Amino acid sequence: MALDIDTLNKLLKYLEDMITYLDQKQLTNEQLENDEDLLFSVEHHLHTAIESVINISEHIVAGLNLNHVDNAKDAIKVLAKEEIVTKGLAERLGQAADMRNVLVHQYFDVDVNKVSEAATKDLKDLRDFAKAVNDFLEKQAS
Repeated sequence: MALDIDTLNKLLKYLEDMITYLDQKQLTNEQLENDEDLLFSVEHHLHTAIESVINISEHIVAGLNLNHVDNAKDAIKVLAKEEIVTKGLAERLGQAADMRNVLVHQYFDVDVNKVSEAATKDLKDLRDFAKAVNDFLEKQAS
């Protein structure tokens, strides 16, 4: 199977759109605690941004026939092994995958402070991932 560059570019664009949305909100814990609609919106955008990271990772792993992976963290770890992302970034993105699982499966018990931190401070990791994948795709094209 070859890399599906069009799909990867669409996923990257979506990820970048989610990052931009979250960035523009300039969120605080207080806002999220007092505005349930905003909290739900941020949770959704955060969830789908992380889902994009996972999908991009899985597409690259499959497209390059790198390994069979059993879960999102494994796909991200393979990207680190292949030096597409750094090991440190892969570890932090693994934590993001854990956050995604909370948002999807434990949505009834989400810690607003963790959502706020993920949607503000942790956006750098999503940006770094997008840049690393864009750099990787540029190398593939040349």
